[in-house]
Amino acid sequence: MEKTDQHLIVGLGNPESEYGDTRHNLGFACARELARRLGVEVNRKRWKSLIGRSGAGHNGVLSIISALGTKDFARFRVGIGRPSHRSTDVGVRYVLGRFTKAESEKLEKVVAGVADALEMALESGLERAADRYNRAGAMGCEEPQ
Repeated sequence: MEKTDQHLIVGLGNPESEYGDTRHNLGFACARELARRLGVEVNRKRWKSLIGRSGAGHNGVLSIISALGTKDFARFRVGIGRPSHRSTDVGVRYVLGRFTKAESEKLEKVVAGVADALEMALESGLERAADRYNRAGAMGCEEPQ
């Protein structure tokens, strides 16, 4: 990657500590792992978010589209599964809930896999990263049927 290239990596979630280990903050966890690998300290709060400096309807994504004035950016989506019930209240509690023991056992591998995919995208391009990581089982877990 040339030194003139600049990239903005955004891990969506809530910056408040009460949401720290919830499914909703999986994007944060993945971005933090990438930052750790790149030696970037993510420790400053600005604009109600945590920031660091280095070389489908989701409200956070809609906010990014609004701020950038374009939908033209790459999006890495990390699934968190689905609750067993379909009501809105159950869905919100599920998303803002903590990982189960079984989910937690897979979490480190998933976060590392997403960071691997982000690194490959930065170093070798989005197409190569998508070819390798955009398939079932690539992150160490399977989608439920």
